[in-house]
Amino acid sequence: MGTIGLFKQRYLSSLARLFRADSSDSRWYIRKMIAESGMSERYIRHIIGEPGSTCIVYRETEEPAGFCILRKSAWDTACFGTGAGGIEYLIAGGNSESDKKKIKKKLLEAALQLSREKKIFFLNSKVESADIVSAHVLADSGFKLMDTIVTYAFLKKSRPRIVSLKGIFKVRNFQKSDLPCMSVLAAGSFSKDRFHADPRLRSRAGELFGKWLSGSFLSGTNITLYTACKGGRAAGFLLYRLDEFWVKECGFRIIGRGLSAVSPEAKGAYIGLVNRVVRDVLERYDAAEFETQLTNLEVLRIWHKFGFEFTRARHTFHKWLI
Repeated sequence: MGTIGLFKQRYLSSLARLFRADSSDSRWYIRKMIAESGMSERYIRHIIGEPGSTCIVYRETEEPAGFCILRKSAWDTACFGTGAGGIEYLIAGGNSESDKKKIKKKLLEAALQLSREKKIFFLNSKVESADIVSAHVLADSGFKLMDTIVTYAFLKKSRPRIVSLKGIFKVRNFQKSDLPCMSVLAAGSFSKDRFHADPRLRSRAGELFGKWLSGSFLSGTNITLYTACKGGRAAGFLLYRLDEFWVKECGFRIIGRGLSAVSPEAKGAYIGLVNRVVRDVLERYDAAEFETQLTNLEVLRIWHKFGFEFTRARHTFHKWLI
């Protein structure tokens, strides 16, 4: 019989070893950095230390055999009007698939119990498409598949020259006066995402993206926002963030975790926005990451034209505890 408990400092090296052996992040450029001496321990320390995080550990001996992270999100809680969070990095050792499934099941049971204690009643979990065991464990526990997200990256070393695609839209820095109309655009531009797929969030899904844009603009921390215009009229926007952790630890300047939308009458604006991001990478960053739904073929074609490469796919699951 195994034992469930919370993270202790003496577990750090074991959790780092489990993380290195797992496929919870298949992005090769991230795994390359994590493989460096001591980097995996610093990364574990980083994800455990993020706001609202609790690391749950499974042990069969003195050494951990698996762990996951339960994270309560203050932003999601405020937006959804109920305690909200996520279960991340559902990682297990073990010599067989059945061993891994047993460990992940125990971790998930503990995470669900702790969620109730912390008054987290809405949970999401993203798992790599190759992690069939985690997908089965989540489904067996009542989690429902909402969407599949693909990540594409533009890497400076792989693409030293820009692909020139002419556009008729001017791209400039986002201005405060853009916020009202762009927030409305963000609220009405999405329908295939996990929020719209969830019946309990569908009616409020649009406003979430408007709030995300407004909140990101007002926070301003490591945020870059561009507006695409034609004839002085705003037709779309694109937002990205600089990941401070990789800059600090490795000097690797990677941007992403963004949001973009363009008016249905101005689809060419998106080409101009992506073109601007690619120029930014070539001038001052090392990589850019974009994510979208697997079925968003029009956007994927544009990324391909600019030389973005596929790096991973993740399934998103939701579960309500009330």
